Amino acid sequence: MRWAREGCITVLLSASLLARLSGGTPKVISVKSIDFPRPRYLSLLFFALASSSSLGGLCSAQGQSWIPQQRRWVTTDGGGLELRRESSETAPDTVGAGGSQSMLAGSTELIWSLTSDESWIAETVSLGNQGTQVFTEYGFYVNHAELLSSHTVGDASPAWSDQQAMLNFERQVASSKSADVHLSLHQVYADAALFQRRAVLRRYSSAGAGSSWSHESDILISNHAHSWCAVSDDGEAIVLLVYDQAQGKTQLSLFGPDSNVPTHQAYLTTLAGVESADLSRDGSTLVVSAPLKQLVYDLTIGEVAHETYTFGQPQYGGSSSSGDGSRVVFGTPGFVTVMERNGEGIYSELLALDLPSAHMLRAPALSDDGTTLVAGFQKAGQLMDARIVVVDLEQGALSYQLDLDGGGQLQNLVEDIQVSADGSRFAIGMWGDEDDLVPEVLVYDRDLMLPVLTDHLPGSVNSMDFSSTGDYLTVASKGVHANVWGGGGSVSLYRVGLVDVAINGAPVVGATVDVEHRVREGTSSQVLVSTGLLDTPLEDSLYGAGKLYLDPELIVELPLTTADGSHLAISPFLIPQGVAVGTSYYMQAIDLDDGSLSRDWTKLTVLP
Repeated sequence: MRWAREGCITVLLSASLLARLSGGTPKVISVKSIDFPRPRYLSLLFFALASSSSLGGLCSAQGQSWIPQQRRWVTTDGGGLELRRESSETAPDTVGAGGSQSMLAGSTELIWSLTSDESWIAETVSLGNQGTQVFTEYGFYVNHAELLSSHTVGDASPAWSDQQAMLNFERQVASSKSADVHLSLHQVYADAALFQRRAVLRRYSSAGAGSSWSHESDILISNHAHSWCAVSDDGEAIVLLVYDQAQGKTQLSLFGPDSNVPTHQAYLTTLAGVESADLSRDGSTLVVSAPLKQLVYDLTIGEVAHETYTFGQPQYGGSSSSGDGSRVVFGTPGFVTVMERNGEGIYSELLALDLPSAHMLRAPALSDDGTTLVAGFQKAGQLMDARIVVVDLEQGALSYQLDLDGGGQLQNLVEDIQVSADGSRFAIGMWGDEDDLVPEVLVYDRDLMLPVLTDHLPGSVNSMDFSSTGDYLTVASKGVHANVWGGGGSVSLYRVGLVDVAINGAPVVGATVDVEHRVREGTSSQVLVSTGLLDTPLEDSLYGAGKLYLDPELIVELPLTTADGSHLAISPFLIPQGVAVGTSYYMQAIDLDDGSLSRDWTKLTVLP
């Protein structure tokens, strides 16, 4: 409930709304009067408002202009939404008047691409900090660890780049889904003879190009790729795996976010190098697959919780864990096993999926809630053909099978599969086929089994990462097919499906970004900004206003706006000088016409 008069807005935020959310009787919780004498004073007022509420600053956004180079846009056909790439000096009519492509909060589209100058190959990428930051590493002679903002429009320039001149190999990255923690891992030569290597793990954050810490493994590596890293959702658990050929074991090192000294180390008897591994989202459980052995390691007690030998049934990269490690997935040729942990910590078989033995498991992915398994297989002898299966683990049955059969001679391999936390959406990354029959990037809605996004790339997907909500997808792809000699490629970020609150603009000190709230044309909207989230959202079960995710004690309400003809209510924000890099804000919006909260909330972390 609120009143407005010229020069002043009196806010009774959450007076009845918060009371309804908490199940109490509607009453006035707080009253704030905010004067806005003239529009030209908005920036100053934002600064004062933020300072008085301990926010330290606010935020803003604008539409993306047409880039007169190779570009994609959305078309619709019977198969769903499809992104097509063309080259043009002028945007086509389907993009919009004036040759601009609006960054609509509710659209499915490519947000930006960082394209190689052919001196590097886009190999690895991760998406973290609530889907707001993209992290990548590339460069054989000069290593670049780079952070990019998901909010940036137009220019995909990194927020910072840590460059080091050194030969390096087997690059990997990982990012915490919720926290401001990013990891890079690569191997460097350990001696002047350039014979043996060591794995080097670096921990980064938003703060800048210098790593917070680095750790060099004491394991000597003789020309193998078996090093791997991961980080938990909250950034508190960091795992490094390095195979020790001399012992036939894999060294596990566990770190906290603030030190390069392991808090726990163990040797896992893997008998060979690890082919795949997965860390549960809560950081409690590590799942490891090697060619002859599969195991589950309980990081909370530092012990192996389950192990299985697979002599005669070698696997080729199949393992995944649910968010709490209570369910895990392993695979061998033609066979996928889902195991479940009981109250005593013992794993037993929950489901066995039997497929023809010629099907080689490439990429299983288990949703964090443990309800959905998506697995990609290759058909032996027909490496241009792939099969995707979707399994409903609550029903214990195969719910869908998708064949992605290509044409020509190039291998159409499943490179990666990512699943949203609730299993409702999944993304598939492919090498692609010679006849371009199968898109390299596909995103499906599980319940409808329809593609909500596909993209035909000029080359093959090397890696991808999904936000927990399945709203944002980042992809690292080679410039040509994986079977073809060549380099280049790009790191790209997509917005997938409906997002009713989004931030557009570079989130740097002194910049203005826009917060977009997607509502009906003519609807009054107000954006709420907080420096904290509630541990448990407040839900309005009586009137259906939705869930409040922001801490109401820290909320600042921003001026009313009205949705335009594109169904966007846009609230500009200034990030004032003096705000510390790494400061985070959380934003949600209210549809004032029907009193409902936005389904989504979004996060902004200030970058250098």
